[in-house]
Amino acid sequence: MREVKLPRISFFVQTFRHEQFIVQCLKSILNQNGNHDFEIIVVDDSSLDNTVQYAKSIKDSRIRVIENKSNLGCIATANIGYHEARGEYCARIDGDDCYRPDFLENVIPILDHNPNVGVVYGDICMIDPLGNISAPKGCIANQREARPHCANELIPLLKRNYLPAPTTIGRTKIWQSIIPIPTSLHYLDYYMTTQAAHVCDFAFVDKVLAEYRIHPGNQHSRMIVDKTGEISTFDILRRAFDRSEFKDDKIKFRREIESTHFLVYADKYFGSGMTNDARRCYWEYLTRCPSGILDLGITRRFLASLVGIKFYTNLKRLFIKNDF
Repeated sequence: MREVKLPRISFFVQTFRHEQFIVQCLKSILNQNGNHDFEIIVVDDSSLDNTVQYAKSIKDSRIRVIENKSNLGCIATANIGYHEARGEYCARIDGDDCYRPDFLENVIPILDHNPNVGVVYGDICMIDPLGNISAPKGCIANQREARPHCANELIPLLKRNYLPAPTTIGRTKIWQSIIPIPTSLHYLDYYMTTQAAHVCDFAFVDKVLAEYRIHPGNQHSRMIVDKTGEISTFDILRRAFDRSEFKDDKIKFRREIESTHFLVYADKYFGSGMTNDARRCYWEYLTRCPSGILDLGITRRFLASLVGIKFYTNLKRLFIKNDF
């Protein structure tokens, strides 16, 4: 019986209504520098546009397109993609994002030479719907707080979701040990990375390796309005706290971890004009971190959530020269 040769690297491209962007995404994989052995698994979640047709229009034997017969949602679609990966390493990217040509040549050597490292990630830049770079410099390095480029990142990651999904690649056996992703969640990357951080070290490449596209179809703004982002974040944290690994560290930092996320969502709700939810989250933050009341910006926004945005805006206009 003839032995089937498996690819070394699996790219899992997750798509839903990405007809404008899918060809550029796939070409960013096909145009990787170096002679890398990879497969591309495109899993489309029953798009009603031409995403599938455009993906199939690229004639390359390394591309395999899987079509969901009905819309299953991002979590179920991700479970399919990760399950189908056959390579030693696997990277997931949304069909509206793109890799830089040197993505693989920067990340694969780290995985090859560091068996304790299970996940490697780099930095990103932001692009608009037309592909124009709107934020050229990486935005991840500053959030890492000068930590070593290779270390366990569980606690820092629980405090803040700073990993850019398009540049994250990991050992397939680790990703597949984590699936199925719970269908109660509304986004998946933070769950995958926090679960992986319990069992392996992470490595960071201080270089822009991918482009993250900002456009009206992104789900992040929707998850603020319907509050599913907050619900999923605290569900992910609960699942992490329930694991036995690093138990003492998680107990030590739990209040700080929770307070940090409440403050993030408080500010997001405040910026979206959702004052009731902003007030609730500011209160949860302050009960866990009372010293936060000394931060004038936080105090002002908390008070504004009590008195209303209109009154707060007028107050700023009269008394505050510099916005916070």
